[in-house]
Amino acid sequence: MPDRALSAGPAQGAAGAMGGSRLAPPGPGVAPAAGVRDAPLDLLPGRETVYGHRKRVEFIARCLRQHARVRAAARHGAPEPLRVLDLGCGTGVMLTRPLAGRGFDVTGIDLDEVSIRQARRLNVAPALQNLEYVTGRIEDQPWARGFDAIVCSEVLEHVPDTDGFVQALLRCLRDDGILILTVPNGYGPFEIDSHLWGAVSRLPGFWRLEAAWIKMKQAILSLSGGREAALAAAEIEDRPESLATLNENSPHCQRFTRGRILRLMRRRGLDLVDWGRSAVWSGPIAHTLLRDCSTAVRLNCALADRLPAWMVSGHYFCFRRAKPAG
Repeated sequence: MPDRALSAGPAQGAAGAMGGSRLAPPGPGVAPAAGVRDAPLDLLPGRETVYGHRKRVEFIARCLRQHARVRAAARHGAPEPLRVLDLGCGTGVMLTRPLAGRGFDVTGIDLDEVSIRQARRLNVAPALQNLEYVTGRIEDQPWARGFDAIVCSEVLEHVPDTDGFVQALLRCLRDDGILILTVPNGYGPFEIDSHLWGAVSRLPGFWRLEAAWIKMKQAILSLSGGREAALAAAEIEDRPESLATLNENSPHCQRFTRGRILRLMRRRGLDLVDWGRSAVWSGPIAHTLLRDCSTAVRLNCALADRLPAWMVSGHYFCFRRAKPAG
């Protein structure tokens, strides 16, 4: 499911935190991950959201840093920068540019030419030299074993042939590389929220009710002294350049559970390295009600880490190729 914007819309930026990393820790004397900035640039616009956008970036960046350290230790050599592919990058604001700001060499690819043009326009202040964008299908790219890590975030649920798609990803992944996926829980709170939103938003007078709630929320924030800060943050999130994609014609055609993802990856010879959960309650209703309540948003993201997989709005995973038996 593509992230439409940081501000609203029936799309989720599924994200989550690692519920206890199972990635191997760096051994003694292992150098810091190459290509990772000591002081990473925070290039993700806006606050944390009910979708856990910031939480997702942290999970992915942590997996990449760990992989860089483990790879350097295994090769007994000087660390080298990770080459990362962000598949389905949209305008790049959600993952591609934030990951490049942390020092990884990132290539973003998307089918939507309009989104890629916007991504290139947005690579300013600062203009990152370790970031490039490509329009097209991954199947058509000359990238055999070209990347140390592939990030496929909120994409798989839009793909009819998931087995063929994963095989195309693996063609571009180096033998010791990692594949990072995030997907919505196909039967979780986000899907329920989105369907309810679709139903109630068609009711007569619904938009007046929503406007009344926003007005009341601003009055409450004024009493608590947080109105100006909330308005300033919302202004950033609602800018056109905060749109995560300009492609509005990309419906879901798959529903995933954690178990279904694991079975799909096992068929392709991949082992689970780590996995996480996104927020508990995500979706346009959650966003409308909780957007300016930072405490509720933080609790919503944190509580997900303590709940069973079926109770949260989204999942994300880190995989690598299984080692040959014996």
